Amino acid sequence: MAIQRAEGWLRRTMLATLMMTMWKCDGFVMRSLPLARTGARGGQVPTGIDSERKGYTRQWSPCMTMQAEKSRRAALIEIAKVALLVPSLALADDDVKRGSQRGVFITEQDFPYLKGRYPPRRLDLGSAPQQSKDKLVFNAFGECVNDSCQYVPIKQRYDGYKKYKASINLCSDLLRTLHDTLGNPMSDEDKKKSEKLLRRAVLFADALLISENYGTSNEALVSRFYVNEAYYASLQLAEASKKGDAARSKEMWELWRDSWNSYLIIINRAIVPKVGEKFELIKDI
Repeated sequence: MAIQRAEGWLRRTMLATLMMTMWKCDGFVMRSLPLARTGARGGQVPTGIDSERKGYTRQWSPCMTMQAEKSRRAALIEIAKVALLVPSLALADDDVKRGSQRGVFITEQDFPYLKGRYPPRRLDLGSAPQQSKDKLVFNAFGECVNDSCQYVPIKQRYDGYKKYKASINLCSDLLRTLHDTLGNPMSDEDKKKSEKLLRRAVLFADALLISENYGTSNEALVSRFYVNEAYYASLQLAEASKKGDAARSKEMWELWRDSWNSYLIIINRAIVPKVGEKFELIKDI
């Protein structure tokens, strides 16, 4: 059922995108219509310097010729056919919403929001599908063929690492401390601190994984998903700890740990020796 909904969502999104590029005029015509000259009576006149001097004004042609319209319409139909053949992305095999889809998030634009699919709870790069020549392989990061993922300059990554390294370590330390105090109510100070650090984690991932020449990468979107999951877990942990629900508190701490470790795995890929040292994961306790 979830897969069918995802397929319907993908088709509606693609078709809506196509529709937004058209004007309606006795049929559908592409938005990028050629400019035409119109005289006082609305008749078309030749373009050029002489026409400018005679006071003719430039305005959108109200409609294209029937032959040109048919050609463009046929081309759009072919584009739509190709779009609908793109492999569908399943949100999940169950109805449990995750990431930004929970309605509680640090940033809404994460992987499921923009791609319509959930990454695994615990990211394991070793078990991810490997690329094979020109074969399209889809995994948690989407599609990346023959190492075609964007390159982020070393200086940009170094500057981001220098700015946010302390915040990432503080978040890991906070998570370890909260495990040692499970069973006790989580303080409001720790709750605010975790949100602040997780917001910085998003900025850090953007610095490591996004190049201004290419835009937001799939890896950055996946990292945002795990930050959103960690944020949700932190809120649930605070609520459960105040109620004295030990089982729920442990469950949410483990979700936070798994999400945070997955986030660290992603950003560690972008940290080379010239950038800095990779971050240590939170061990299973």
